[in-house]
Amino acid sequence: MKFCVFTLILLLPNLIFAQKIKQVSIIEYDEFNNAQAGKNVDFSKKTVLPYRQNTIQINYENKDSLIAQLDPIQANDYVNQNKSVFFSDLDGGEYHFYLKNAKTKQITDSFHFSIEQPFYKKWWFFILVLLYLVFIIGIIFYLFFNYRFRQQTKLQKVRNDIASDLHDDVGATLSSISFFGEMMRSKVLKNAPAEEILPLLDKVISTSKETIETMRGVVWTINPNNDNAIDFFQKLRTFGNEMLATKNINFQFETSGFEDQKLPLDVQRNLFLFYKECINNIAKHSKATDVGCEISVFENRNVSFTIKDNGLGFDPNDLHEGHGLKSLRKRADELEGKLEITSAEGKGTSTKLEFPLP
Repeated sequence: MKFCVFTLILLLPNLIFAQKIKQVSIIEYDEFNNAQAGKNVDFSKKTVLPYRQNTIQINYENKDSLIAQLDPIQANDYVNQNKSVFFSDLDGGEYHFYLKNAKTKQITDSFHFSIEQPFYKKWWFFILVLLYLVFIIGIIFYLFFNYRFRQQTKLQKVRNDIASDLHDDVGATLSSISFFGEMMRSKVLKNAPAEEILPLLDKVISTSKETIETMRGVVWTINPNNDNAIDFFQKLRTFGNEMLATKNINFQFETSGFEDQKLPLDVQRNLFLFYKECINNIAKHSKATDVGCEISVFENRNVSFTIKDNGLGFDPNDLHEGHGLKSLRKRADELEGKLEITSAEGKGTSTKLEFPLP
């Protein structure tokens, strides 16, 4: 009798905690949110599930009234008359599933599992996001200050180029005025006749007018309020008319495609000086009666500049760096353009420049 009682005491825990859980399955869904066949997991040991596999079904024996409880999401016990429980969309963390006797409240079986936290909820993810934001803000500041630096550098280059232009162009013109003035002074002191002095005086006057117009044009182009292409070309038209009218040369000026265009400062400066050199060469050397200038911009933002005269022309085989050709090539290079000059003796000259707008 004592032996039987002792044996019953030894077997009692096994009877109370007899395994009731039969199967634990992970329920997965397809792209249409339809449940797929469950994938069984080993519930005899701690199970770690990926955060996307957060829907599970637990099957168990239910011969007696049992209480199914999932800690920590179920605050109260409830009697489950079914043979399975279903939990969906569980958050990451540790979970304990218990089966309890409805009468005695004693645990008859249990299952321990955990679900990984989504990467976007892990501590290192917030650090990465913070570092990424700092990186993006740093890039924005870098681009902003780099842009300002490049704009300041570009502006300084334009200023240096303008100073160089004024030094070379105006300086050379003033030197020629000084030279003609000295010649006039010498002839006046020698009581030379007026027919020897007047040509020198005419050169001084025409050179002075040319210098004044050049200064006006450069000052006008560096004004930031004058970046409209239409206004700029109106300035070119006026300059050409004033310079060629003194030589009784008929001048036609046409533009197309620039209705809404803005011209950067460096483009205006180089194009004005290129145009000025062409007009001066025609006025001084061509002896033309008609001059035409056409400027067009195409859909690919390439500009075509052509100026033609019906003057004396010259032999292209004798073409050299005189007549301002060096200055024209310099302006064409500054505009990253292609310069083409065609001429024939007695058939006038055509100067064509093609360059891209920035």
